[in-house]
Amino acid sequence: MNNKKWLPLLLCLLATGCAQQSTPKASPQNRPLGLTPYQTIWRAAEVAPKGFPGRFELTVKAVGMVHGYLYLNSELDYRDQRSISIEIPPKVAKQLLDNGKLSPEPLFIGKTLLVDGFASRVRIDINPDKPGAKKLYYYQTHVLVKDRRQIQVLASQ
Repeated sequence: MNNKKWLPLLLCLLATGCAQQSTPKASPQNRPLGLTPYQTIWRAAEVAPKGFPGRFELTVKAVGMVHGYLYLNSELDYRDQRSISIEIPPKVAKQLLDNGKLSPEPLFIGKTLLVDGFASRVRIDINPDKPGAKKLYYYQTHVLVKDRRQIQVLASQ
């Protein structure tokens, strides 16, 4: 019997066994209740251009307001490819912010949220109206929320 033939298989089995033993098992206490930003981004890319409904868990690191829309971002830079943005339309944003009496930063930054919504990959055009400019774009992953009851605050960091 040729031992060299079995050596790669044996090394693979040993490496796999060691890796499995050294990887900590997820306990119910630290398991996410919803999809993580990473899982959300990959799933949105897989089903693009459609999108999908789901439950998403993230810690808010930054907030932004654009044309009345409130965005809660999982990264400091919303353009970061690892970031998901919770997109809240103006009507819902007004409800959450008590018609502008509250600031979104203290309400959301550092908070872990569980959000029921619709995730999709969104194309963002750079310089869309600039004549002669090269058509540049990138993608963001947005989770659309249509009702404030879709957002649950789990914890503060």
